[in-house]
Amino acid sequence: MKNLIGQLIFIIGAGVTAACCLGVPIIIMSLGAIGLSFLIHDAVLIPIFILFLCLTLFFLYRSTQKFHLMKIFYLGFGGALSSVIGLVLLMIGVTPIAWLIYLGLLILLISSIWNFFMNRKISHASNTILESIITCPKCGFKKQETMPTNSCEYFYTCTQCGERLKPFKGDCCVFCSYGSVKCPSKQGK
Repeated sequence: MKNLIGQLIFIIGAGVTAACCLGVPIIIMSLGAIGLSFLIHDAVLIPIFILFLCLTLFFLYRSTQKFHLMKIFYLGFGGALSSVIGLVLLMIGVTPIAWLIYLGLLILLISSIWNFFMNRKISHASNTILESIITCPKCGFKKQETMPTNSCEYFYTCTQCGERLKPFKGDCCVFCSYGSVKCPSKQGK
């Protein structure tokens, strides 16, 4: 969560900086109104813009490396590179390509949000307990079993006495009724 907040702050900073470079009137007026009009020079804005992009990429890299989601980082890197290329082309006056800067920032934003949701999904999956001890109500025999992650096990046959167990009313599976740990679908709730 902290990584996403950091990434979003730096993306917003890069967006504001890019808007200043492009001369968006509302941003320039706002900076002048709060006494930061000295920032409205390309010699100051371009390094700040690149700094924001680098910090965003740093947080994105650190977060994607943790769970081996490098394709998300490469997408974000492509977005940042697109923004820098658009800015360079705009500065040398080849053609006004402001949309390329904002497209790159949008791609960087999308990759950061995608990274957040993938990290959340993986973190939840890694916290799931898959082992449960089922206790037979008839003979009291206990056996450790691995719970399926993609479905609920509705029936279970005791290996000691042969009793066929089914879940109590309101439970989704035998692990929720007879297990020491609820099934993976209930653990997240």
